[in-house]
Amino acid sequence: MKQQRYQAKSGRDWIDECADTMEPVEFRAAMRFTIGKYVRRAGKKDELIKEIGKIKDYAERWLDYEHRAAQSGLPETMAGTGDRSAGEVGTVPTKADNQGAA
Repeated sequence: MKQQRYQAKSGRDWIDECADTMEPVEFRAAMRFTIGKYVRRAGKKDELIKEIGKIKDYAERWLDYEHRAAQSGLPETMAGTGDRSAGEVGTVPTKADNQGAA
């Protein structure tokens, strides 16, 4: 959920601007870092539920970005090269790899 105080008159916020102007590897790293920040401090700065809501918001916006990226043909790797094998650091796991133990 975009907070109004962070929005420009157009309704866009910093995440929108980053998604449009950064290289995919930069945007993905920024989202990964930001989500990690909220995970590490969960319940320490703000109430746990509030922090989890922030994590959810960033994750949903990153997911939206990845859906758009997939439609436009961007590689599914953190490095943006498309040449990493499943399970390597930086790769986006396939759905089957992301479902836990079989």
